[in-house]
Amino acid sequence: MKKIFHTVWHSYMNLTLWKKMVSGYVIVVLIPTLIFSVIYVKQETKNIGDRYCADEQRLLEQSYANLKEQTSQVSVVYQLFQNSQPLSGYLTGRYSSKGDEIYGYLNGIRPLFSYIHTSIRDIKEITVFSYREPLVPLSSDIIYLDTGNMASNTTLPTYKGSWKLEGDSKTPLFTFEKALFNSSFSKSIGALSITIEACNMLDIFSVNDDKTVLFGCENKWLIIRAHSVQLYTGQLVESTPIITDYLNNRHKDLFINTLDINELNGKIVSITPKSQVLKTGNLFGILLPLMLSLVFLTFIYYMIISSVIRRIIKFTGHLQKIDYNYLHVYSTEGYADEVGFLIKSYNNMILRISELVNSLNIVTLKKKEADFHALQAQIKPHFIYNSLETVRMMAEANGTPDVADILYNLGRFLRYNISSNKDVTQLKNEIENVRNYLEIYKASMGKRLEYSIEVDCSIDDLSCPGFILQPLVENCIHHGISGVNSTLVVKVRVREADGNILISVTDNGPGIPPERRLKINNVLMGIETDNGLNTLKSSIGIANVNERIKAFFGEHSGLFIENGELRGTVCTIIISNIRGD
Repeated sequence: MKKIFHTVWHSYMNLTLWKKMVSGYVIVVLIPTLIFSVIYVKQETKNIGDRYCADEQRLLEQSYANLKEQTSQVSVVYQLFQNSQPLSGYLTGRYSSKGDEIYGYLNGIRPLFSYIHTSIRDIKEITVFSYREPLVPLSSDIIYLDTGNMASNTTLPTYKGSWKLEGDSKTPLFTFEKALFNSSFSKSIGALSITIEACNMLDIFSVNDDKTVLFGCENKWLIIRAHSVQLYTGQLVESTPIITDYLNNRHKDLFINTLDINELNGKIVSITPKSQVLKTGNLFGILLPLMLSLVFLTFIYYMIISSVIRRIIKFTGHLQKIDYNYLHVYSTEGYADEVGFLIKSYNNMILRISELVNSLNIVTLKKKEADFHALQAQIKPHFIYNSLETVRMMAEANGTPDVADILYNLGRFLRYNISSNKDVTQLKNEIENVRNYLEIYKASMGKRLEYSIEVDCSIDDLSCPGFILQPLVENCIHHGISGVNSTLVVKVRVREADGNILISVTDNGPGIPPERRLKINNVLMGIETDNGLNTLKSSIGIANVNERIKAFFGEHSGLFIENGELRGTVCTIIISNIRGD
């Protein structure tokens, strides 16, 4: 049976697209839709309920966010009273006379009460309880609380604060109580009580008249919105059989959403009859047979033609991933239809492209490797080094320190060239090599050459390619000395800017003509090709230095040349993002 099915399926998959679509239409027309319609209606009814409950829950959470803003206002009010110096002095007995106490109340405490009542109109009453009997009873807003004569079961407000649902059935109230402390928060000196009408505070949850909204706290229920004739909006009641039936959803005809209100130590319950949610389904019921028939026919047709369409979609997704770094053949069973022929041709093309790209990559890598090592090539005078050291010691012994200094600098310069067999060195070693190089030239040129080297940032641990500075300094001397009648000044500076290391080599020579300088920078940035720029015989050349910097530090690093402010040339090496930000 499995073999027969596989044979039939393979024959079908080898049909043309047109034949597959025709067979799909024939199959779709012959299939009944009644059973699927009934199942879909039931499922759609459940989906409507689920969507309504999800929307209602989001609405409760949005209202809860608004409620948090109101409770945060109460916290701000508490902070104002806690941080009030006049009130703290009044509660701790800091005022020594009745006059001082009255003055502190009139100028610091009463304005605070007035400001709060004016700014936040939802607050019904603010009361401050004092644990110390004041010298003069000044206001009903501040009440003396004799803690020594209180009943043993009386609980004083704590530093955490608490909300209570109080009041009678017609005027429910929320009361926030929290202890007040002295300036060092070492002792409780009183308490703050803030009263807000509960209905006004929770009215944000009753945006829809078609539902009943309750708030439960400590076996008490506040009717925020009543859709039932047996409940009344704004009523505060104990738990009743009606409310119990609502919460238990005994008849399974209600949508119930709950949300814990942690700030108020209670929860919000939203109750909506299912009939209210599904009452808009009459029109939907009339259109349902036609809609379901269309959906069903489309679904079956899709399943039939998916043997073609799914392959095309997957193949298209594979094509969307194709780029220079992703050249893979598309693996699938090779059917003999048009799509199979297309995929086979594509795979042959990808294999050929991959071969060409791999060959190109190998050639490019080999060229870069050869260029990189060729760029490192330097004159390495292996001879006369030991002889130079002997001559230097003889010069010192014979009292010719100038000759000894020249030989010392030349010896260090040659040692750096001879011993630098590695591709990588330290930037501080490069700086020292340039200093020796300039000292040698200064000895021969005398007053015609002056130089300075400034290092304005830490370069102790900074690695770099070898011989990236000496070629730039050499260009400054060779091309700058001929255009200066007085003294040639060469400046080398290392500094850090915006996470990059900038190394500038500046001279006061004649500079570079604008067209020539533009050509050089275009070559350095890769905009133009190198047409003979790298022709220096005694150094690596600026183009090679730029390539080595990019190869070592990345494409965002490199060399840039510009003219000085008055005259001369500034060569700047940019080492990008060296700190790793």
